[in-house]
Amino acid sequence: MIVNLSPEEISTCKKAASMRWQLARVSNVANQRKDASRSDEQIDELGVMAELCVHKLFNIEFNYSLSGIDTGADLYIGDYSIDVKSTFYPDGKLIFKSNDYFKADACILVCQITEGEYRIAGCISRAGFNHKSVRGRLKPDLPECNSVGQNELTDIKELWSLVMQRKLKFN
Repeated sequence: MIVNLSPEEISTCKKAASMRWQLARVSNVANQRKDASRSDEQIDELGVMAELCVHKLFNIEFNYSLSGIDTGADLYIGDYSIDVKSTFYPDGKLIFKSNDYFKADACILVCQITEGEYRIAGCISRAGFNHKSVRGRLKPDLPECNSVGQNELTDIKELWSLVMQRKLKFN
């Protein structure tokens, strides 16, 4: 599924990412990036844009001004928590330092196509990630992490259906 962002949305995301970046660095929270070729600010921009894409997909208002330390969930639909992860790579994997860092009920992976175009690669539940993830190094110079390939993700339509059923209290 492709989600497009307008120039205004991109600009606002960049401003929000700058605020998040500044707050995190002042709070001595290190960025968890795995890509040394990107700046912390670029990583934060991608993260905010990916979150906006998921909010747009689920037709949920996005609050650009929310910032602070990551609690493991980027949005809630009712009581269902969702973490949003992003990658600059079309075939990028969904990565966590370890299974313990997957705290939400589900996680969605968003891949950047261009600065204004994003692909929702899919989603996975915490239990699914714990079962399917592989521990290893993505590159020899990187620390070990747990990851799943996009082929292990579930189509986002299934998560959308589940959360809409929960939201509308269908059985």
